[in-house]
Amino acid sequence: MLAIEQSARGYLVAAPGYGRHIVASDGSAARSYLPAVPPWRWQRLLFAQVLPLAASLQGLHVAHASAVAADGRAIGFVAASGTGKTSVCAHLLAHGASFVTDDALAIETSESRAVAHPGAGVISINPSELRGMSRAGRARLGPVVARPEAKIQVGVDPISRPLPLERIYFLRREGNGRPWSISESASPDPTLLLASSFLWYLRDSRHLLARLDAAASLAKAVRVFLVDIPASVPAAEVAARIGRHAEVR
Repeated sequence: MLAIEQSARGYLVAAPGYGRHIVASDGSAARSYLPAVPPWRWQRLLFAQVLPLAASLQGLHVAHASAVAADGRAIGFVAASGTGKTSVCAHLLAHGASFVTDDALAIETSESRAVAHPGAGVISINPSELRGMSRAGRARLGPVVARPEAKIQVGVDPISRPLPLERIYFLRREGNGRPWSISESASPDPTLLLASSFLWYLRDSRHLLARLDAAASLAKAVRVFLVDIPASVPAAEVAARIGRHAEVR
C-alpha cells in the first residue's frame, strides 16, 4: 500500500516491496532505501511517484500524460486510465516518433510557452499491442525490461533535451456509436488542463496556486484537441489518425 507523508525532512514515499524514499522539501534531492528485488520493481515507485514529486517540488507542472516528439516539438496525450494513451504513443514511436515520457509529463510553463521535459526511458504496454507492430516498428522501441503482471515494460531512449510542447490531445473513448472526431478547442477550458494534474496530495496553497497558474499558461501556450474515439477502434488506428493530424513524420 502506497504511503506518502510530509515531515520536516521532506516527503516520505514508501510501498512494501517497492522501497522507501525521502524527497527533500524543495525536490532537490532524494534518499532511497531499496529492497532486494528486481530493479524493475523498485523502479516502478521511483518513476511513478518519486521523480514526479521531485519535479513538482522544483516548480514544474506534472500532468498525468504521455508524450512523443517529432520535428523538434512535443505532443502530449491525456486520457482516463484504460483509454489507451500509452498504446497510442507506442504505435507512434513504432512509426518514427521520438519518446518523451509515459504517464507522467513534467512541463515548464511561462506566460507564452510550455516546455516538455523527458521522463524515464521505459514504457509499459499491453503485449497484444507489441504483437500488432511490424518487426521494424517493434525494433524502434527497444528491449523488454520486465514482464510484470499484465503488461510488458519496454526500454525506450527518451529525447535528450526539453522540447516545446506544441499540442495536447485529450482522448475520449465513446461507447455509444458516435463517429470519429478531432476538434481543436479554440479557448481551452483551464479546468480541463487542471484535471490532468498528477500529484493531488500537494494541497497547500502554494502548490494549488502553482497548478492554477500552470493550467492557465497551458491554455494560452498549447493547442488543445479533443478526440472522440469509437470504443471498437484499436490503438494502432488511433495513432495513425492522430499522427496524420499532428503531421508526425
